[in-house]
Amino acid sequence: MVGPNGPAASTDSPVSSDGPGVRARGGAALQLPRGDAEATSPTRARIAGLGRSATLLTPMCAALAVMFAVTGFVALRLAGIGPNPSTFVVATTSWVDVDKAPDSLYVDPRTSGYDGVFFYRLALDPATTERTDFGVTLDLPALRQARIIYPSVAHLLAVGSPDLVPLMLIVVNILALGLLAWALAQLARDAGRAPIAGAALALGPGLLFSLSRDLCEPLAIALVACAILAATRGRLIACGALLIGAVLTRETMAIWALGVSVAAVVDARRAVPWGRVAARVAAGGVPLALLLAWQFVVESIWGQTPLAAGQRNLGYPFVGLVESMRHDFDTLATGRWSPGLPDVAFAVVVGVLLVITAVAYPRSRAPLEVKCGLVLGVVLVVCQSGTMWETWAGFLRTASDLLVFGGLVVALAPSARLRQLAWLWPLSSLPLAGYLVLRP
Repeated sequence: MVGPNGPAASTDSPVSSDGPGVRARGGAALQLPRGDAEATSPTRARIAGLGRSATLLTPMCAALAVMFAVTGFVALRLAGIGPNPSTFVVATTSWVDVDKAPDSLYVDPRTSGYDGVFFYRLALDPATTERTDFGVTLDLPALRQARIIYPSVAHLLAVGSPDLVPLMLIVVNILALGLLAWALAQLARDAGRAPIAGAALALGPGLLFSLSRDLCEPLAIALVACAILAATRGRLIACGALLIGAVLTRETMAIWALGVSVAAVVDARRAVPWGRVAARVAAGGVPLALLLAWQFVVESIWGQTPLAAGQRNLGYPFVGLVESMRHDFDTLATGRWSPGLPDVAFAVVVGVLLVITAVAYPRSRAPLEVKCGLVLGVVLVVCQSGTMWETWAGFLRTASDLLVFGGLVVALAPSARLRQLAWLWPLSSLPLAGYLVLRP
């Protein structure tokens, strides 16, 4: 591959994975764009190292393939549990008054409910100042309204119709997964890998679960991936704007904004102008400042900051995880397979994928923003309280962003054997997909 500091290839010099001036395998020569003798390093990296695979599946085609797959999953799930899209909300009588809720909302008293019901409620009226409205009560109104972007987008797409809101919540997540696949495919191609190697990571188990429950993780992580892509290409204003959207979709995405700033400081040891370093730091710092300001806006409405409302989700490092695993093993010791067995099984899956990530991390060609964000993300995850690790769903949701970008680290590893292991990410979703298709 032509390195970022290597000689620029001429417009007539064929390049391939074997280096500059070598004809691509199969006889087809790939050339830099005409008139661009000084191509940017992402352009050189995209062309170098791909050979014929560069033409097999573009990032857009890879993204469309992912959207086709997740749309098929949604169709199968609706066929399995009922054709009403509001089943993805998982509404229950604990938080919903059936007599006052919209007729289009399916309420199942047999379930304990899930967080999708609160996104549904905010999608009906994102600017609400009432804890109970439309027959739905917010459990932690400050925390829920802080995650405002996902329900707001669904509200706009529903054009004010409550009956369209359940469908639009699903549509937003399908589009978000397509956007995520496109951004990951671009990052993979920039590093000299086939785009599909990056796009397939959007089919990871954590995101599939969030799609099935009308949760905000697909959109939040998609915005982070696009922000990192923008940062690697020097588009810092776009990076900052996308990170603002990410942190207002889910506040834990702040670790990736911080990762962008930390990466700029770490990268400053190279011969990078300090003005450029300051601009990169600001691209991550401004979203953090706006997130803090948003906390006070929400506090003025509900009398409590979202961070204070969600403080029960944090604890001492590893304590919540260890307590949860001990409880699951105690459950298995009594001869009860549920819920202990699924919890342990998914915890093992997440653990194995993160161990593979750790092995690939030192030499991976993943962007420095990804590597810095992963370190910060691990610190946040191990400090989650026991309530976040109580069920297998907690394992998947808590580590969903780490799994996606950890998979990217593995997919961009220099070792071919490690790169092949990146396919474990989408493959690990297959058992979960079958389970979610058959159960509400």
